Amino acid sequence: MNQSIPSDYSPYYSQQDVKGFQSKIYQTEQIFGDLKNYDLPSELFRSEQIKQLAVSLNQIAVLTASNKIYRMTKKKGWQKLEIPDRIEQPVQQQQQQQAQQNQGNLITNLFSNVFNGVGTVVQGVGYGVGYVVQGVGQMLNITDGAQPVIIDRIYLDPFGYHLIACSNQGFSFYINYHHENQMKLLKNVRGEEYIITSIGWEDSQAEQKADSIEHKTKSFILGTSKGVLYIYSIKCLDQEQIEETIPFMALELHSSSSSKAINAIKYLKIYSDNRKDKKFLVFVSTNSSVYAFSEKDIVIHLQNFKLYDYQNRVSFNVNDTSFNNDFRISPNSLLSVCSVVEGQDKKKIPHSVLWVNEYGLFNQLIPTCYEQYKDTFLRDLQKLSYAKQYEFRGSKVDPKSVDEMPIDILLTEFHYILLFYDNLTIMSRINERIVTSYDLKSMGVVYGMQYDSFNKIIWIYSSKDIKYLSIQNEEKDGWKLYLEKKQFNLAFESAKKADVTKEDIAYLAGLYGDQQFLQKDYMKAAQLYFETNRNFEEITIKFLNKQLQGDLAARDGLEEYLTLWLKNLRQDVKTQKHILIYWLIEIKAEKINAQEVRYQYYQQYPISKFKNEQDKRYCLELISQKIQSLKDSLKQLLEQYIHDRELDENTIYQILQTHGRLKDCFEYARKKQSFEVIIKNDINEDKFDQVLLDLESIPREKERYRNDLLVKYSHLLIQKETEKFIEKIKDYSIKPYRKESKINKRQQSQIQDTREIKLIRSLIDTPPSKKRHVIEYIKGLISDNKCDDKIIHNMLILFLSQLDQEFELDEYFTEQEQVKKEQERFNFSFEFAFTIAKSYDFHIILVKLYGLKDMCSEAIKVALENDLGYLIQSYITQPSSQKEQKKLMLQVAKYYLEKDNIFEVIDLLQQYPVLQIEEILDLFSESVDVQKVTEQICNGLEQKNKKIEELRILIKAYSLAADKIKSDLNKINKYVIIKQDKTCRECNRPLYTDSFYIFPCKHGFHQACLIYKVIKNDDDQIKLEKINTLNSKIEQIQKSIESLTTRKRASSEDIDIGLFNNPLNKLVNFVASHAIEEDNEENTVQLEQYQKELLKYREELDQLLAIECIECGPSIVESIYKKPFNDNIKIADTWKL
Repeated sequence: MNQSIPSDYSPYYSQQDVKGFQSKIYQTEQIFGDLKNYDLPSELFRSEQIKQLAVSLNQIAVLTASNKIYRMTKKKGWQKLEIPDRIEQPVQQQQQQQAQQNQGNLITNLFSNVFNGVGTVVQGVGYGVGYVVQGVGQMLNITDGAQPVIIDRIYLDPFGYHLIACSNQGFSFYINYHHENQMKLLKNVRGEEYIITSIGWEDSQAEQKADSIEHKTKSFILGTSKGVLYIYSIKCLDQEQIEETIPFMALELHSSSSSKAINAIKYLKIYSDNRKDKKFLVFVSTNSSVYAFSEKDIVIHLQNFKLYDYQNRVSFNVNDTSFNNDFRISPNSLLSVCSVVEGQDKKKIPHSVLWVNEYGLFNQLIPTCYEQYKDTFLRDLQKLSYAKQYEFRGSKVDPKSVDEMPIDILLTEFHYILLFYDNLTIMSRINERIVTSYDLKSMGVVYGMQYDSFNKIIWIYSSKDIKYLSIQNEEKDGWKLYLEKKQFNLAFESAKKADVTKEDIAYLAGLYGDQQFLQKDYMKAAQLYFETNRNFEEITIKFLNKQLQGDLAARDGLEEYLTLWLKNLRQDVKTQKHILIYWLIEIKAEKINAQEVRYQYYQQYPISKFKNEQDKRYCLELISQKIQSLKDSLKQLLEQYIHDRELDENTIYQILQTHGRLKDCFEYARKKQSFEVIIKNDINEDKFDQVLLDLESIPREKERYRNDLLVKYSHLLIQKETEKFIEKIKDYSIKPYRKESKINKRQQSQIQDTREIKLIRSLIDTPPSKKRHVIEYIKGLISDNKCDDKIIHNMLILFLSQLDQEFELDEYFTEQEQVKKEQERFNFSFEFAFTIAKSYDFHIILVKLYGLKDMCSEAIKVALENDLGYLIQSYITQPSSQKEQKKLMLQVAKYYLEKDNIFEVIDLLQQYPVLQIEEILDLFSESVDVQKVTEQICNGLEQKNKKIEELRILIKAYSLAADKIKSDLNKINKYVIIKQDKTCRECNRPLYTDSFYIFPCKHGFHQACLIYKVIKNDDDQIKLEKINTLNSKIEQIQKSIESLTTRKRASSEDIDIGLFNNPLNKLVNFVASHAIEEDNEENTVQLEQYQKELLKYREELDQLLAIECIECGPSIVESIYKKPFNDNIKIADTWKL
């Protein structure tokens, strides 16, 4: 054990670490203790010789040479069992009949009829269900005499609740743990056919609860001297009665001519990978063969081991003359099976089997799960080294040959134990060397040994003595020996069971992982690397490098390694966990793509490359199953973390889309409710009707998100699903045209954000054949929703123009004339409308546009030039100034006179007398006949003279009034001095705090106080109504002026609405960009008008309030002389003297 660890398997550790670790190998610990005596009670065994010992968890039984059975239980201590002295035996003929009847029920498939439902089907056999053999065990004929019963063998179940004693005479007896001391004859198993030489208790009974098997056995297997296996069970009814099932003959191993006794039966349970399902496994040995029975088949694995000639055969020699050899059969084969307890559920798992005969010691591991079980696993039995007391002797050539046949064997996980008549040798299974040996000569002739698997105690007995040996920490040093032999897998597994430090286990895992990595078992290597202390980056790079070298199988190992990390990371380690998830998704997507490429390759492969067409279909089916398995794995990973809100779903979408896993991407999006990804998929598949359905499926609580998506893809929806899209945006929750009356222009522009602008602009992409739907929608917005958004109105103008609907445009601008009258503005962009009308030669529209802009001269010009004279009349009278009207009249008259159309001029002068005939005389051309208008000229001159005279009289009257006013002004004070502390006569607050009036009498009032006082004291209702009306108008105009001022300031900011680049949209962009400028022009005109009106109303209010002082003016003085009670006669009468 001085061999160093090879450097190939320790690349990540320094040499110093290796040496420090290596030194631990030589620190052996004592596994097997001293051989100790077991003292039997002298009062019972003083004169007795031991014939056989049976040991279990709760009971010890001893069979003596004097045909007595003693047992020791925890409940009652040692007691002698009573066996019937003589038993009457059935006639041989009846036994033969019974054997024939059983032979007819021979079932060649043991487990399909026996172990499939053990405890139900088999148990029912004895109760009338299944194969029932009538008359078995009944006394049909009695011999002339009875014979004494001699017990040859005793058997205990693993728990020690059931004891069976068997005789070579064909009789068997039973006693339960709770019975007194009287053994019961087993009536159903007596006769020559039932000479029981072995019993196979179900090993899994050790896992059962004690109370479930305390009063009844589970079905167990009986082996007879004739090589027949029976299924049998016993149930205790009370202290006196037992109930037996009729033995069911499961199998006859040999023909009657070559019958051989069954030496040993091992009845085991083997589990599936998931540790839930199970099957049964039975080993049976004879002197020449060992058999293995699975659930569904019988396989003779190692048969026809020919015996040596009698002279050359290894013999069993006993030198003790006191030993009665009559009851012993010389052992020609021995069988032992090792089971280990594994997992958190502590299940007993069959580990290995050892079979010994004259040829050697044959050992084989048992498959860990029944999926790995094959009917040939025993054909590859490996020979173990043989030794007794010394490992090497000069006379021994083959160390694996048997010099002396042991009388018993025992197999444990790390050792195999050979019992000789004078020696006990314990050998290591790892290095096949002697661990220790015990000299047993002091015991006399040794008969055998028993093993208590619960307490791990070996019991050895001879005719005189019983000794026991404890096994402690058997696995403690096993891993060291495995490591020495470079069996890293066994070293690692052994170390995990032993009390080994985590650092040592991690080191062993690394060595084992390196070994598996070199053998390209990347999945196992990944699992082992995870248990090491090695750096995460080092391991992943190790797998990635293999991938880069072309070994794609390393990708599976990397996936397994990342998966293990993901499962074991703490919940609070978010970033690392998310990186692992992204990485695993990418790996799984790559693997799916690789398999799909492989499938396509095989699909295109000619059939000639396969055995036949069926072989090709089989290959494709295997690949298809692999693809589906990978898809399920990817789906499971995505669903496992679908509720992790911190996981960036966009990264996942990008990974899946990068690897072409669009379907997986969109399935994940649907479960994640990522509707934008779903919509993109529908768009890619040209399913625009489904896009609208996807939008409708968005929950109401995500309304803003839904609206964003609707706007984002509106330019496509309007082209593909115009009608449905129009219906959809009617329900658009944030209306771009919604009018907010209580907010200013700046706030309103903030509401109309990019989303609404994009939504409206998308209407521009409407196909020509669908624009009528958009026109009707816009008309509905304007008429029903009172939409005043200029972009909407401009779009209506554009679409109507594109469809050559000048009549509808005329109606629209007629409505806008009314809007202007009511609101003193219009809802469209003049430059845009003008450009459109001019581009499409809509002359009527041009006339109306000029008129809406108060450009009456231009409107009249266009009307006259395009023979639209019927439109000019409204524009002549549109200006409020007669001067402007006269200019327009002159323009019209000049046009008609240039055309020599004097009668049109005469009609025009008659309708609009603002222009006289004499004012246009200089416009007459020489070709005009003046005689036709002589009368109109004369009448005009007369009216002009009359008007001149009236003006002279009016001027004279005004001159006299002005002189009088000057005289009055000279008589009154020219100024009034107001002190700083002057207060209001009504509220006594300082006069300067608000607008005020000061009278020559030096009485001062705030404007509001004076209005209040006048209303309170004045009886002139007409005057009071005027004051209220004027005051309300002044307040309203002041608010309007404030609103216009704010709007003008807000609109001065630049707003870039960025339309599309095609020519038509540039036109729309031009209009939108000049909308603000038009608003400013309108606001300026409106502001001037409001200021004029404010000045006018203030002057009228001053005339009513400031004409005289409310306290000392003439009107107040005159009121003193009026009767104070004119309206109330009763009150007036009370003032009479």
